[in-house]
Amino acid sequence: MYKLTFKLPFLLLLAVACGPAEGEEQQEAKTEVELESEPAGELLTAELNSVAAIEDWVAGIAAKINEKAYPSEGPTKIARGDNTLDVTILNRQGKINVIRVEDPDAKVLTGQRYYLRNGQVVMLEEKGVMDNGTHMANRFYYHDGKVLKAETRRAETEDGLATSAPQPYESPYGDLDFRLKPQEVNASARGYLNGE
Repeated sequence: MYKLTFKLPFLLLLAVACGPAEGEEQQEAKTEVELESEPAGELLTAELNSVAAIEDWVAGIAAKINEKAYPSEGPTKIARGDNTLDVTILNRQGKINVIRVEDPDAKVLTGQRYYLRNGQVVMLEEKGVMDNGTHMANRFYYHDGKVLKAETRRAETEDGLATSAPQPYESPYGDLDFRLKPQEVNASARGYLNGE
């Protein structure tokens, strides 16, 4: 059973995203929040079909976030299993671009960022600290229902991650790793938006 605690601005965002207001032409009732996103700046029409294009697009979003051009909703507490996660939605013009998930009590995986475009996750980024104290960062790139690339970085410090060489990601979960299944990654993002 999930325990949900929402702040009023988050609920308003969900209400706006769930469908048209009274008096407008109604479509089929929506039971889930639609994943929507807005391309960043000059990449408005860019095809995100390569790792380089996705990295450029994410860098454009990161620059806008640093300029405070993306309002945030949250953090909202969402329970998944035994964990209580802080979920923050970063959006611009009412369209969701980033879902930031943090677990303040985590011993290994401390945070994830889902980057969305046109309702699909194009990049999932994770950071954490392994049992031996090594810092790690994983990145997964997606296009057209496929994984373009999965990589990991390791370093003794969090700052060292930026300069460490990426290595191919090797899943400790084998075929059960949802991060290597784009449809499950999108379902996970929808779950966070729906408070699950």
